[in-house]
Amino acid sequence: VFAQARLSCTMAKDSDGDLAAWQPLLKADDAAGAQALLDGSADPMAREPPFGWTPLHIAAGHGAVECCKVLLKVNADPDVKAKDGETPLHLAAQDGREQVVRLLAEARAQVDAVSEEGETPLHVAVQHLGGKDLGHVRALVELRADPAIRDAEGRNAQAMARLMTNRPDELLTVLGGAESAAQP
Repeated sequence: VFAQARLSCTMAKDSDGDLAAWQPLLKADDAAGAQALLDGSADPMAREPPFGWTPLHIAAGHGAVECCKVLLKVNADPDVKAKDGETPLHLAAQDGREQVVRLLAEARAQVDAVSEEGETPLHVAVQHLGGKDLGHVRALVELRADPAIRDAEGRNAQAMARLMTNRPDELLTVLGGAESAAQP
């Protein structure tokens, strides 16, 4: 199935920004298929309407480590911003993709990139934690993401941990404790 998808994808062009050819490859983390698409002159910086995501945004959100490596190897920008100002690191952090968080940081992605809402990858990691493992949050902290940065509503990561999660104690420990957190 993937070989057939690869063949049809290499023939598809994405010059209009349509990433339909990329989607199944990135979801499946099919690095060979992504490389074949690039070899067929696909643009690694093409944008997906309506959000303005690039293939790297989509791969990061799906945790497609191997596809991220392929895209970074052809100089896909790890700090490219979607229409809302979110980078691939925001999407990896939101979806709990620790390996991709670390990979993007190795590619020199800005760990404190700010979206239009003033949110960093650490903010979105905390907001969307749910039942996910804390590995991606720990990774961001280890990579020196600043938990004191405030979003457009004045909340830092620690305040978000208190307000938006059912695991504030765990998060506050990872984020550096409650003593430096601003009260909501």
